[in-house]
Amino acid sequence: MKINWGVRIVVLYVGFVALIVTLVILSSTVNNELESKDYYAKELAFQDKINATQNENKLNHSINYEIIGRDFILDFNASDLNPTLSGTVFFYRPSETALDKEYPIQFDKSGKQVINLSQFKKGVYKVQINWENNSIKYYKEGTINLK
Repeated sequence: MKINWGVRIVVLYVGFVALIVTLVILSSTVNNELESKDYYAKELAFQDKINATQNENKLNHSINYEIIGRDFILDFNASDLNPTLSGTVFFYRPSETALDKEYPIQFDKSGKQVINLSQFKKGVYKVQINWENNSIKYYKEGTINLK
């Protein structure tokens, strides 16, 4: 069976239109949200984050963390604890911002804080610890992989 050149052009044109429509539908279903809702404001405050990281690097005793089971344990030198210490621990999920969680820093008298991670979905989280002690800001960042 031999196909006429006019039919070939129509088939080619219909195939092209079907391809374009498919690409438009697929591109409209892709999640294209920003890293965070206030991404641009955070970008402008990036120098503050750099300064806080440098402050943290100068410390003899910084906040340390470890994961034991499904518990995230923050550890701070108890001798450096004072009533002015405040801050937050932010668990940032790069692939899905709806799973981000933030907790206030509340050390016990021994300088420990336990955050239960049982409600977290499995995957990679960035841990961002911001704290202020004696009017000096500090920042520490790391990555954890929950399995």
